[in-house]
Amino acid sequence: MKRTHGEHLSRATAEKAQEQRISASPETGLATANVAIGGNGSSHIDWTVLDPANSRKYHNVESSIYILPEEEFEQRRLLLQNRILAMAFEGHILAPEIRQSPEQARVILDVGCANGIWLESDITLNPSEFGTVCRAKIVAGDVTKTLPYDDNTFDYVHQRALSLGIPKDKWPHVIAELVRVTKPGGWIELVEASVKSRDFGGETTKLFSDKMEMALRARGVDTDLAKTLPIYVSTCPGVENIGQTTVQIPIGWGGQIGDLCAYDTELALISGGDFFKKYLGISENEFHEKVSIAVREWTETKAYGEFIAIWAQKKHVLDD
Repeated sequence: MKRTHGEHLSRATAEKAQEQRISASPETGLATANVAIGGNGSSHIDWTVLDPANSRKYHNVESSIYILPEEEFEQRRLLLQNRILAMAFEGHILAPEIRQSPEQARVILDVGCANGIWLESDITLNPSEFGTVCRAKIVAGDVTKTLPYDDNTFDYVHQRALSLGIPKDKWPHVIAELVRVTKPGGWIELVEASVKSRDFGGETTKLFSDKMEMALRARGVDTDLAKTLPIYVSTCPGVENIGQTTVQIPIGWGGQIGDLCAYDTELALISGGDFFKKYLGISENEFHEKVSIAVREWTETKAYGEFIAIWAQKKHVLDD
């Protein structure tokens, strides 16, 4: 009998995904919001999707190197990932000045917004942080080329989890684009995972990790952003007050966050099933068996995932 995604999962569902869906490519979706500070806790987002008919399984952008699909299954996983990262970093907003004085962030850009969960979390789930939303929308753009916004437009620019979609040689340009559309005195913030292979001690887990790193590097992906992202940001002209933090999130151990992360990692493997079956040269049944083995290994070997967050302020007066 053919297995469905639900039948394969070795863990109970960690949380119910929200019903609202926004179809946008993690590589090209851009969510913006104008935020009116004030109000007493009520908030609402009126999302506008420019191309809601997008039903392709994978990105239809010719130059895309992103390996994960756009299907509902993957979009629901991103909801869980959002929760895990909020737990690990103790919040969705990481730039200290914005975190302490959120009223500064009246116009916000979320680059690579996927289903819009980050912006929705900050505004809807934590209304005291941003007040009431008066307008929010999703537009199409390509941060590896030119964002469809004028210079000095946003107070706060956020980008997360685009490591699989941005070629290594494009990162300096990407950072420069984020800075360009940020107002003088505004902030950029990036959160990325390091996909560099690490030896967890589990043979099957290491097989997945090694093959993934090898294939991603062949596609031009920077697999060690935990080390290189600070370099990209610090060498970008026009920024100052750079800060960063790194978290190691347990997978399959360490309490609730470890359980959630194991579930998320399992879902990520399943989302990337076509990719792994191709590069490992295995059948669907063999793939599912290896995923089950890997899930057990994470707890036994105390596996972890590593994420880096880095933020920087655009200079009020740019150097000549």
